[in-house]
Amino acid sequence: AVAAAAAGVVGAELFSGAFHWATDNYGSLRTPLVGAACAAFQGHHLQPWTITHRRACNNVHKIARAAAPLCVAAGALLPPP
Repeated sequence: AVAAAAAGVVGAELFSGAFHWATDNYGSLRTPLVGAACAAFQGHHLQPWTITHRRACNNVHKIARAAAPLCVAAGALLPPP
């Protein structure tokens, strides 16, 4: 169980790092599926201070909305520990 959790954390870090790097360097607002992410990621490098003027919920709500159904599904489908 510990190895699976560690593998999950490492896999998530690698994916998020690769996604951030790719959207920072490639794509645009017109890129299918990830265009908005490309524009946002590239924009925060042009004006990095703008993130400090937003509430925390503004910065993480999209991630939370994507993760919530997965968490609910895992809670419903996985056996209790």
